[in-house]
Amino acid sequence: MLPLITLEEHFLSSAVLAAQQASGTPDPFAGFPVQITRKLKSLNDERINDMDDGNISLQILSHGPMDHAPLKLCQEINDELAAAVSKNPTRLKGFATLPMGSPVEAAQELNRCIDKLGFVGALIDNHLDGEFYDNEKFWSIFETASALDVPIYIHPNFTAEKDMSKYLLGHMGELLPFNLERIFKVSARWGRERGLEKVWEENLWVTTSGMFSLAPLACLVQTKGKDKILFSVDYPFSENGTGREFVKRVAQSGLFGGRIRRR
Repeated sequence: MLPLITLEEHFLSSAVLAAQQASGTPDPFAGFPVQITRKLKSLNDERINDMDDGNISLQILSHGPMDHAPLKLCQEINDELAAAVSKNPTRLKGFATLPMGSPVEAAQELNRCIDKLGFVGALIDNHLDGEFYDNEKFWSIFETASALDVPIYIHPNFTAEKDMSKYLLGHMGELLPFNLERIFKVSARWGRERGLEKVWEENLWVTTSGMFSLAPLACLVQTKGKDKILFSVDYPFSENGTGREFVKRVAQSGLFGGRIRRR
């Protein structure tokens, strides 16, 4: 079995914990089992051992969900991740955390993370306090990502009129594959220069994060080019071993016609 690469794998920064404690902000992970919060905080041996158990050769790490973070906190998160990556450069890579409430600073921080820290993209929440990123004030972030030729990992949300070259969606496409026919039919009336069908075909890659059944994968394979379907686990919210067994079942299913491969 080939070693696996996973793209939606999370950690919890000590800087975030310190900031929450200082401000009295409730811990959003307090309701999770202790073993998950412990694994979120691990950027060393426990994480690497779990990766080995799941046949994971490389994790692309991103910070877990949180409220809007200012630039200084984002920089601390990214620097902490970069330090962890430097200790295990063949096993860990990073997605940047960005201060989306300050788009100019977010674009600058993305540039720093790619050029200085060696990150491979960014992961952002699907909205900022209910505001979505099709607002023009956010476009500089996506223009920067496009210029750097790196992806932004995002939940379903489109800026179809901007020439953003790469998006990543998790969880087998967040139900989009199941609903595509209706989405394309309705959105065709919007009169966009580049419709959602074109964006889906050309600009969106989909990971399997947190989803380990063949039925949604079969739907995804029927609606998405196989070269734009990527494997992920959503560690530690899901187990690497579960991901490993899923890959075995996918190979046996023939859904990819023997074309599961690593680039």
